[in-house]
Amino acid sequence: MTGTDPSGAVPGARVHPNQGPPSDVADLEESLRELAALVTGSLGLQDVLAHVATFAVRAIPGADGVGVTLLSAERGVGQVLAASHPFVAEIDEIQYVTLNEGPCITAALERRTVRSGSLGGEKMWPRFGPRVGRLGVHSALSLPLLLSERAVGAINVYSREKDAFDDRAAELGELFATPAAVAVHNAQILAQAQELTVQLQAAL
Repeated sequence: MTGTDPSGAVPGARVHPNQGPPSDVADLEESLRELAALVTGSLGLQDVLAHVATFAVRAIPGADGVGVTLLSAERGVGQVLAASHPFVAEIDEIQYVTLNEGPCITAALERRTVRSGSLGGEKMWPRFGPRVGRLGVHSALSLPLLLSERAVGAINVYSREKDAFDDRAAELGELFATPAAVAVHNAQILAQAQELTVQLQAAL
């Protein structure tokens, strides 16, 4: 497992010798096991992304909702392809379609984790932040999905609470994002291959 020692423990987690892992680590490990069990050959791209979003909600402390976005070769940042909750889809439509500004765009283009605990007054995204804050969502954590330093997409994590995502949440999110990037990329390649097969069959 990425980011763990041979015993399966996540670095930085304090575990008493007579106890199991802390609850946040246990949630992460369970999400990673389910992520590894995804059989992308039998699931479509949309289904894989939906599973990734669902697993991320449990893996990242403080998350109320998660969206998964892929990059577009034409636009740089692609459309939202999966959301764990309708409010996430609404927020990310504001980000990508209405304003073209927000944490996922920053995370994907700059290939780094970004977060805010007070979106309403966030200077990094002066149009996006206040608009989302008025919807009652105050914290965001965006994690790039990286493969060999190349971003294939991003995970957007939102919370209705202020200052919901601390260093620990970011650390656990990054541990989840590493294998999630592989799963998403494999599903994307499979979807492209299936589309090409259909086009070739139609041409023949």
